Amino acid sequence: MPTDFYSLPLELRQKILLNSFEEPLANDIAFNANLSRLKQILDGINTAAAKPFFHFAPHISAWAHTLKSTHPTINGDLEFVMRTTLKAVEAAPRYTSPKSRLAYMGECENTSAPPSDQDAHQLHLSANGATP
Repeated sequence: MPTDFYSLPLELRQKILLNSFEEPLANDIAFNANLSRLKQILDGINTAAAKPFFHFAPHISAWAHTLKSTHPTINGDLEFVMRTTLKAVEAAPRYTSPKSRLAYMGECENTSAPPSDQDAHQLHLSANGATP
């Protein structure tokens, strides 16, 4: 009997899905770095308008939405993958050139801390195709 993606063990499916987020992760890290630079410039012009920096993940969100629409099994698999990927976005430096995106994924994947309420909120938004 041939093996398909959905018959693979959960951990292997999650690893494959995590690898599929490599390009959206790189795009969102670059996007957030550019937003951060723009914010730094604008804050320098108008210091009264300084606001806290929030991370955005439009590419990751779009990819998660696409994957989610392929099969119901993917929905459950994406929880871990999204938590790991969003932690990588948050861990990326804002003003310096980013490290390898795979290094971020590895660092975030190896953390055993449970997700915070903010992580859960971002996961919910991303899984539903919205951006935080």
